[in-house]
Amino acid sequence: SEKPVTDVSPMAGGAQPAQLAGQMNQGALKNKVPTENFMGPNRGTGPVGYTSGYGMREHPTYGGQRFHQGVDIGTSGQKGYYVAIKANGIVSDVGYEGGYGNYIIVTAGGKDYFFAHMANSLVKKGEKYTGQVLGEIGNTGTGTGIHLHFEVSAAGKGGYNQAIDPMPYVNMLEIGKYDPEGQSP
Repeated sequence: SEKPVTDVSPMAGGAQPAQLAGQMNQGALKNKVPTENFMGPNRGTGPVGYTSGYGMREHPTYGGQRFHQGVDIGTSGQKGYYVAIKANGIVSDVGYEGGYGNYIIVTAGGKDYFFAHMANSLVKKGEKYTGQVLGEIGNTGTGTGIHLHFEVSAAGKGGYNQAIDPMPYVNMLEIGKYDPEGQSP
């Protein structure tokens, strides 16, 4: 798996997320993946899609049955896919946590939206969130490949084994390629 990075790691195209700190992230997503791809196994088309759901499963790296707190969306090993969520709120945390690797938490509408295994972050803790690109999907922490681990919990819980079933919220996700010149919402 990739080594931990901070929210000042290089982005595609050589720009630095730190250059965006304190100002609105001006990039946007292009070539967005259809939301249908996130709705369950063998749904949609293309390299990005649902790979593991919420609930009991055989753990892919540790073995044995374990409860999976989120939904995994894989990229078929392809780098360069970024994520945003259709929500208005605040970036309540950005950091690194063991098996989750690099993570971002957006708090909006009474919920914490938790994004783990991120390659980098284009947002900063405390930043107002209005749907801008969060960062690149990666393979930090414990995993078997490049994927997004997405959890939802009550506001203030921040994931961390406090999750509720995220499937009703995956239609809020936007995944695509990063366009640094594009306009976010």
